[in-house]
Amino acid sequence: MDWDKALDDTAKEVDSELSGKISALSKLSSDEISAIAPRQIDKENLINLISLVKDATLSNQQKIDAINKINGSVDIFIGLLSKALS
Repeated sequence: MDWDKALDDTAKEVDSELSGKISALSKLSSDEISAIAPRQIDKENLINLISLVKDATLSNQQKIDAINKINGSVDIFIGLLSKALS
């Protein structure tokens, strides 16, 4: 068995699933998501960020505190802001 190919195929499948979840949570296309969050961990963090922002049960301060704990959140916000302004 070609383990490198199997790992690569699995990574692509997970990446596609994460992009689908982000698309469902936002109005971003798969291409836009890949531009903002090119790595799998970035996509996972983007899902967490979108979920936090949409959570109506959290106060703004709770959202800020939670977002500050997510690695790479600043980079993702910059990507989202760049997309929004273009």
